[in-house]
Amino acid sequence: MDGRRHRFLVTGKYLGTHLLGDYETKSHWAPVSGEALHGPLKGKRLERLPVYQSTWQEWKGLRPDTLVTSGRGAPRTGHGSHCPSPDSTYLPNFVDSTRERADPRLPDLDLVFGVDLDGRARAYPLAILQRLGPVLNDTVGGREIVVFAKSGSWLAVAFERMLEGRALTFRPTADGLGFEDAGTGSRFDITGKAVEGPLAGRQLRYVLSGLEKWCAWAASHPETEIHAG
Repeated sequence: MDGRRHRFLVTGKYLGTHLLGDYETKSHWAPVSGEALHGPLKGKRLERLPVYQSTWQEWKGLRPDTLVTSGRGAPRTGHGSHCPSPDSTYLPNFVDSTRERADPRLPDLDLVFGVDLDGRARAYPLAILQRLGPVLNDTVGGREIVVFAKSGSWLAVAFERMLEGRALTFRPTADGLGFEDAGTGSRFDITGKAVEGPLAGRQLRYVLSGLEKWCAWAASHPETEIHAG
């Protein structure tokens, strides 16, 4: 940030999730938004990058030439090592003690795919995404977006549908392995890049998005909408 590298650590709990700090300035950061809440960098915001929450097999399909960290790695201790399986109903005590209020619209531990676009937030329950299929064309805050998702997986990512002044409309490809612009027949992969057709080489603009538990997403985005499916 501003030409300086920062290193982070967990410093506490905040709004139902963890609070981060940086060693260099002792500022405190919200992990969902990447915004500095307190300290010399208050108001600064880290650049958000796309995260492809996927299995190793799915990742190899996206990036077959990927490099892997060498060595056997550290044991899985510390953060997260005590947590039950993802389908557990266990809610850590710190969630209720650090959030302003519970949002009863969805169960706390339901997984949602959250989208944050120019201050407008919308949550897509993972169960609804799975039911609607791999492509969801939508509008958030007057902006045209598309959510690409993989059936039976946690792999999902959102992009703006506007490309070179025109709103694209997407559908799954016939083979079910990609995404297609209905207007030009151009084929896109899940990273938002056109790989075949008249739009080949073009890149859709990434929309801030990611998979979260409802309790964490709602606490950080109290005005969030929920896609009804």
